[in-house]
Amino acid sequence: MRHLLLILAVIAMAMGEIEISPPFWDLKTIAHDSLHVKKFVLRNKSEKKVVLAEKPTGCSCIRYQIKQKTLQVNETTEISVTVEPRGQIGDFNWRVPVEINQNQEITISVSAKIRKKFFVYPTQINFGVVKKGKSSSASLVVMSPHQTDFIVDSIECSQKFLTVVHEKKTITDFYPGTQTGYEVTVSLKDDIPFGRHSEYLTIHTNIAENKTFKVPVFFYVTGDLTTVPDYVTFAGITSPKTFTKRVTLYHNNFEKFQILSTKTSSSFIKVRTEKVIDEKYYYLYIDVDTKNAPKGEFRDIVKVRTDCVTQEYIPVYVHGFVK
Repeated sequence: MRHLLLILAVIAMAMGEIEISPPFWDLKTIAHDSLHVKKFVLRNKSEKKVVLAEKPTGCSCIRYQIKQKTLQVNETTEISVTVEPRGQIGDFNWRVPVEINQNQEITISVSAKIRKKFFVYPTQINFGVVKKGKSSSASLVVMSPHQTDFIVDSIECSQKFLTVVHEKKTITDFYPGTQTGYEVTVSLKDDIPFGRHSEYLTIHTNIAENKTFKVPVFFYVTGDLTTVPDYVTFAGITSPKTFTKRVTLYHNNFEKFQILSTKTSSSFIKVRTEKVIDEKYYYLYIDVDTKNAPKGEFRDIVKVRTDCVTQEYIPVYVHGFVK
């Protein structure tokens, strides 16, 4: 207790001898990626010379610099304080400590409410594996806690496989509390080709720094046929050799079907098929002939055509690197 009283007495004495104008800085609400600088004037009101020194502020969001660190009687100097949130979010109260003559201290109080200009959650949508023709939808929310009058003008899709609807509404359960925003509902259409898909939504807003924002959307459309694996990798293969990976193809209900053809766009990739169990179970052997393959990375899709009524073809993705 005596130690605390001594500290308070030293601070009070310093405040009487040193005058800071203004004594505090309230930035109100600021953006999470903004930068703010303010100049403070410090005057030596004591009857002797004082020596100033900078001390740690305890937070990377705020820093300061003293222009002149030795002041004669009634002399002034300038202190430049910089607030740069660098992604920090929340309500902050900082102390800017200025050391005086190595044993005293005076502080400048700084406060701010730091908010994101634009907030999307989640930042991506992954539908996972979806059976063709089965309805599937997901939603995300769009908000601007910093700019309350923001508007979502429109939302575009990179392809034509998605239906998107956005509606302005009150959003809850998100920092800093209940606010006006938009709920965006994304639905898959029925006529999407089989296989992996990667799209993105482009959200257009009236926020100067975030006129557009992209949200990735992923989904894999399947039918009654399954390949295991559906993605094969040939990593670091060398020439001149032929490398082979085996893929299993079967009907999910163990019904009969036939492979009609296989096709790739690369001349150095060949596919062999083997019937294993009575037209219900097949092996696909994917051969990569490195003798005829270019050096470096390659990608391709093996398209397997079948007589299955519900799934006329199924893709197998091939990725590799020839040393």
